[in-house]
Amino acid sequence: MGIDIDYADYKTINRHNGYTIGFNSDVVLVNDLEVELLKKFKNYLEKAKGILVTYSIKEDKNLFDISAIMEKLSDITNSDSEIIFGTEIDNNLKINECRFHIYITGLESI
Repeated sequence: MGIDIDYADYKTINRHNGYTIGFNSDVVLVNDLEVELLKKFKNYLEKAKGILVTYSIKEDKNLFDISAIMEKLSDITNSDSEIIFGTEIDNNLKINECRFHIYITGLESI
């Protein structure tokens, strides 16, 4: 079962003034996801006021990996950032694969 993201979550993240950017990933290995998220988007994450991440995972995937990535993501953002995440099930993925969508708001510049 996934962790749903709804309209209220998007509304919460979009209330921050500034620029908004969003990215979609191709399928990545869960072990590489942390590297891709934290390296590729670190500059944006450090300055974000709102972050929403949706992960596509296989139904029998343990959420421990996603939780660990979210904890590291939280560590590099400023303490005032609002962070919301959710998961959706995609059984076409392999057990160690993941797809993610990240939406970052409240940036002063891009």
